[in-house]
Amino acid sequence: MGRSAADPPNPSVAMGEAWTLAIGSSGMGLAMLSSQGLILQVNQSFADCLGRDVETLQHLRLWDLVLPMDREQRAREVTERLARRKGAATIRVLCLHAEGHVIEMRWTIADCLIGEAEHGLIVQAVACEAKHHRVLDFVHTHVGIKDRQGRYLYVNRSLQVALQTLTGQHSILGLRDRDILPPPWSETIRRLDEEAFRSDTSLFHEEHFPCIGGGERIYLTERLIDRSEAQEPCLVCISCDVTALKEASAHLARSEEHFRLLAENSGDVVFLLDLEGYVRWVSPSLTRALGWRPEEWIGQKGTDFILTHGLDSGYQLKLRDLHKGAEAVIARDQILASDGTIHWAETHASPFFNSSGCMEGYVGHFHMVDAVVATETQLRQSEERYRLLAENARDVIWTMEPNGDISYISPSIYELRGFTPEEAAAQPREQIHPRDSLARSEAYFAQLLADVAAGRQPEPFRSELEYYCKDGSTIWTDVIALPVLDADGRLVKLLGTSRDITERKRYEQKLSLVNQQLHTLATTDELTHISNRRHLESLINAAFSRSDRYGEPVSLVLCDIDFFKAVNDHYGHQAGDHVLIEFSRRIASNLRAGDEFARWGGEEFMILLSHTGAGTAYPVAEKLCRIIAETPFPDVGTVTASFGVAERQPGELLDSWIQRVDEALYASKEAGRNAVTMAADVGMPSLSCPPGDRGNGTAAPPAARRGG
Repeated sequence: MGRSAADPPNPSVAMGEAWTLAIGSSGMGLAMLSSQGLILQVNQSFADCLGRDVETLQHLRLWDLVLPMDREQRAREVTERLARRKGAATIRVLCLHAEGHVIEMRWTIADCLIGEAEHGLIVQAVACEAKHHRVLDFVHTHVGIKDRQGRYLYVNRSLQVALQTLTGQHSILGLRDRDILPPPWSETIRRLDEEAFRSDTSLFHEEHFPCIGGGERIYLTERLIDRSEAQEPCLVCISCDVTALKEASAHLARSEEHFRLLAENSGDVVFLLDLEGYVRWVSPSLTRALGWRPEEWIGQKGTDFILTHGLDSGYQLKLRDLHKGAEAVIARDQILASDGTIHWAETHASPFFNSSGCMEGYVGHFHMVDAVVATETQLRQSEERYRLLAENARDVIWTMEPNGDISYISPSIYELRGFTPEEAAAQPREQIHPRDSLARSEAYFAQLLADVAAGRQPEPFRSELEYYCKDGSTIWTDVIALPVLDADGRLVKLLGTSRDITERKRYEQKLSLVNQQLHTLATTDELTHISNRRHLESLINAAFSRSDRYGEPVSLVLCDIDFFKAVNDHYGHQAGDHVLIEFSRRIASNLRAGDEFARWGGEEFMILLSHTGAGTAYPVAEKLCRIIAETPFPDVGTVTASFGVAERQPGELLDSWIQRVDEALYASKEAGRNAVTMAADVGMPSLSCPPGDRGNGTAAPPAARRGG
């Protein structure tokens, strides 16, 4: 309840209200604390010291404003002061500013009465922050300030970024080096810091720090002591990252050493000319190359040692190019040796610029190319002889580039195809070859490029290719092409010749046709146009060998036209021939692909069923037997046939196998004809039945040759 106007005034309440009024109106930083250290009242000046607002501070305890590692000690000091109610005392504390840096503050603390029988504290705060901190935040040099205990009181933005990169720590304020770096580095820094506190002058040291991802950074650091008035001494560290500079210096030293070793030991002669053309330096390799000592050249005009003394037009043109700042010039000149002999040298020269970008002269190197010039001369003479031969030869000589373009065709192409060399070279490949020859040509060229790319030795090309002629006809040529590779295995060109073989090709085609006809006559029955016995015997022998080697099943079916002699006697031999032809047609049209069918002799026919056992061969024979009997033959009516089937037994001899199928056919004849008989296994009786009726009738082996 509120106090009425009649109640006497409470001194404690009045005191508290007086403190509130005094704090709010004061220009210095003031705050009032509760008995638990909670900030009850704080003015704007106090909040400005920390870069915060009043409302935020009124929710904190006083020791919440100091660095975390000091909070326990400051809380104990404030609590003891509340308990003892001593007079005013001044302490220095490190606080964290809202902008992220550490500031030093001086707190003057006194106890007071803030309510009825309730005591608290009044705190006066003065910031000791250096005003130059804000300026240092914007310099690229790393700047940090530590107290006597090694704690970071301030780091500028540049140092904060660097330390975050090195350690992964987002903030190091209030931390020591040992909190963020491994012992070897932190211990070294501690010793250097102690040395700086003992010294009256600034100290410089080169420091190496590890990086999180590996490697290290190198810094040049100056340490000096700030002994400002009314403050404890602080250590100011100013560091500059010299990693790139050190690496560049080391690289430059290595490059200079490499250049010196290269210049002194290279087979090339390295030299330096000034703008007037005088030799300023030349490598010792000059003595090995031409017999001159370097000092005999230095100070002399470089052209004094060239056979033409630099007066020829080619030399003058290249010299003008260098004056204009050409990146590099390559020249070949004859140069004098110390013994008076003349040699060929190839020179590579380029302008030499100083650090200001001004051209000071020319740097170059040359090597002897006597052997190269001799080889080129021989090659040029050889090419001239080659071109003379190519242009007068009957064969067409041509070259193809790695991209497939024809780069040369000899004039004989006109006699071969009717095109001039220029016309033929411009033709796309689709207009040069018909489809099959084009496919062979392109397949080889693709394989050639693949072999060269893989580092394999490519094969030469040798084939017969067909060409289109200008009049629309085609010709055949024998083509030989040789890949030409350079020393590094790269394809330089394809060198080829094309010889006309059209007449030979026509003769070969005629010969092939004749051979084909002879083969047909030798393997085909003249009447029925199916295979003859000789051809089938060769196929049976081959199947017999495969059966022995791989264990493949194979069967024979032997068939004979029933009463064929009666057909000839009654209808005449011409009608009998028609029966043989029709019989062959019906059997052949109902066999599987791969089955072989031949006239075995007279009215007997043999079928070879490869990869077929008796279980499959027997139904095939039954089917054929029905096909023959079911449809009458023209002019003669119904004709039947008898069949014998035999699967080859493991290890059985060829003669035994053929004898068994012959005996099976005889059994069908004995059983009444128009029947199929399965030959018995060796030592077993055969099985015979008419087609469609798989009975178990048996017949004895024939005592004599069977009849129709």
